[in-house]
Amino acid sequence: MKPFAKKIFFLFILIICAVLIVLNQEQLLAVMGQAEQMPLLVFGLAVLFAFVPMLPYGLVGGVIGATYGMALGALITWLASTTAAVLMFLLVRYVFAEQAKSFLQRYEKIGRFTDLFERNAFLAILFARLIPIIPAAAVNIYSGLVRVPMRVFLTATALGKLPTMIIFATIGEQALTSGRNLVMVMLLYVVFLAIVYLIYRYTRKKLSP
Repeated sequence: MKPFAKKIFFLFILIICAVLIVLNQEQLLAVMGQAEQMPLLVFGLAVLFAFVPMLPYGLVGGVIGATYGMALGALITWLASTTAAVLMFLLVRYVFAEQAKSFLQRYEKIGRFTDLFERNAFLAILFARLIPIIPAAAVNIYSGLVRVPMRVFLTATALGKLPTMIIFATIGEQALTSGRNLVMVMLLYVVFLAIVYLIYRYTRKKLSP
């Protein structure tokens, strides 16, 4: 099979998988919520959900947190999300570079990300993970296209995703136990995002020429 034909075939398989996930997302979430004794299955499903950018990953993290508790739930959600990001990064870099460029043109806010990226790729990826302004898929694709080193992408992604995944799992756990604690967690998350955003603005100014 020729390289171009392989790309088309592989892309077709990915599209079919994405459609199946979207059409069956409620059933898959239900399975995750009842699979307490099968963490590997839950991890695999979480990777698939993270790989399909139109699905609400916060809901996935909440379900996993409700099933396994905050600590293990956050760990599974974090590992799955980071794994999906790395897989997308590698696919863009080595297989679907041209298709990724056209996909990336949909996001006007990527221009702000580009400015910081040119000065410090690690900080750009880290802030993009911490502040959910730019879609995760756009960050993965952009990073794969501009040839940022894999170790930089992985480290910034893993660090940047950790706080949010902990919040998702905590919200899922607290939703089943204490409504008051749930509100407190959400307020703390808003404060956290505000602090990170202020640090991001300050960093951009300091790095500006």
